[in-house]
Amino acid sequence: MMVSLMAFTCLNVHAMSKKGEKDSIDCVMYRVSYNTKTVKDTTKLDTAGHYRYATDLMRLDIGKKVSKFYSYTYIQTLKYVENAMKTGVIDMRQMKGKMGNIKWTLFRNDPEGYTSVYDDVYSDHYRIKEPTQTPQWKIVSDSVKTILNYQCTMAVTDFKGRHWTAWYTEDIPMQEGPWKLIGLPGLIFSAHDSENQFIFEGVGLEKIDGKEGIMMDADAKKSEDITQEKFDKMKRTTSALQGMPGLSEVIVNGKKGSATSDPQLKAKLNKVLPYNPIER
Repeated sequence: MMVSLMAFTCLNVHAMSKKGEKDSIDCVMYRVSYNTKTVKDTTKLDTAGHYRYATDLMRLDIGKKVSKFYSYTYIQTLKYVENAMKTGVIDMRQMKGKMGNIKWTLFRNDPEGYTSVYDDVYSDHYRIKEPTQTPQWKIVSDSVKTILNYQCTMAVTDFKGRHWTAWYTEDIPMQEGPWKLIGLPGLIFSAHDSENQFIFEGVGLEKIDGKEGIMMDADAKKSEDITQEKFDKMKRTTSALQGMPGLSEVIVNGKKGSATSDPQLKAKLNKVLPYNPIER
C-alpha cells in the first residue's frame, strides 16, 4: 500500500490556538503514534531482574517543513498538575502509572537545518539546538516484518551513544522517525536501543491534511539555550522538593505529610531524581 505525498493547502491553523499561549509554525500533514517504553531508573529492577518501564504515547507530527515529536501522555499529566497546584495539594494516587517519563519535545527543521529539543528543569525552560544529524544506517535487507500492515525492513546504527535497531517501510517514503532517528528510505515504525531502555512501537498513522497546526508553546519561545552537557549536569543534581515551592501537603500511599514538618518525607523528596537520557 502506497501513501500519496501530494501537496495540500494549509489551513489557517493560528485560529486553533489561544492567543499568547501557542503559535502554529507549520501544518500537520501526517501523525504517527508510538507506544513508548522507557527506563527512568536503571538501578531498579523487578523480581525477575527486568527493567521497570514507564510508558508514554508519543506523537510524531509531520508537517510540510517541520516535524514535532512529543509525549501526549505528558500533556495530559500537565493538565492535572496545573489544576492540583492551584489547590496546593497533589494526590499522587491520581498520577500513578499515568505520568509517563518523556517530558521533552523535539522540533526538527525549526529553524531550518537544525534540531531543537525543549526541556524543563521545573519552571526553567531550556532549548538544546544542534545542526540536524543523520545516523549512518546499515540496512539489513533480508530481515523483514509487518507493522500496521506495512512491510518493514530492519536497519541498525550506532548513534548518540546507543546502538539502535529500527524497522522502516518504503511504502511511506518519508525519511522520518521517532526522536532523532531519521534518514532511512521510508518512515520508521519501530525502534529500540540494544539495552531495551528506549522502545518505540508504531501503533497508528493518521493523515491530517493540514487540519491541525504544529504548535509551539509560549514557554518554549522563552527558553534559554544550553548545551546537552550542561543540561545533563543540572538534571543529575535535581530533587523532587526543588519543584514544589509553597506546597502545603503531599499525599503518598494514602498518607498526608508536610515536607516542612516531616523529616522522613523531606529526606525522601530531597533525593536526587533518577535520570537516564536517551543520548549519552
